[in-house]
Amino acid sequence: MAALGGLVAGVAHELNTPLGNGVMAVSAMAEAGRSLRAVQGGALRRSVLLRTLEQVEQATDVAGRNLGRAAHLVHSFKQVAVDQTSAQRRSFELGDVVREMVASLTPSFARTPYCIEVQVPACGLLLDSYPGALGQALGNLVQNAVQHGFEGREHGTVRITGGRSDGPDEDGRIWLRVADDGCGIAAAQQDRLFEPFMTTRLGKGGIGLGLHISQAAVESLLGGSLKLCSAPGEGACFEMRVPPRAP
Repeated sequence: MAALGGLVAGVAHELNTPLGNGVMAVSAMAEAGRSLRAVQGGALRRSVLLRTLEQVEQATDVAGRNLGRAAHLVHSFKQVAVDQTSAQRRSFELGDVVREMVASLTPSFARTPYCIEVQVPACGLLLDSYPGALGQALGNLVQNAVQHGFEGREHGTVRITGGRSDGPDEDGRIWLRVADDGCGIAAAQQDRLFEPFMTTRLGKGGIGLGLHISQAAVESLLGGSLKLCSAPGEGACFEMRVPPRAP
């Protein structure tokens, strides 16, 4: 319930800005219309008309851009929710799912000094698989980097990259990496990292299920693998490798 409350608060905050800007822009257009109507009985100077039209054009532009941003956010949240609550198989571009997931995570980063960089091709990485499982695993990996890799740090970057393997034994497998420049993971913890309830933040909001769920989803549903490469002080890199067609 606490996690759900935080998510709802983040979504509300993210939507509030573009919707608030849209409301102000529409109010400005309404005020310009009232000002124009007020001079009906008198002489309407050309300068007044041009200034009013300029105000309306600016307000229309602001309202259009912000309402478009709000619509994009709603679409991203809806797509992520639909995919995650049903094991629905469909064809999709890896880049679309990555960008939708990142958009849904944006509220979590809004008031932090951390950022996400995405370098995944918009097309060319087509999968016939389960976007919900892939998106959930990706979201867990990003949140894991923020909660553990950046703890106590004033800055940090999560880089998401993707591509296709060209090796003769890879069968065109698609890889997706989530790397951070955080504090890294001690060797003693790496062997148990994917075990259920393994966490270094017990009592601080961590229950140790995120990585376990991610690995289970990648291996059982997507038919792929999830591996870790990390060293203390050098950040961590999680790599998913999945077949273009799930089993």
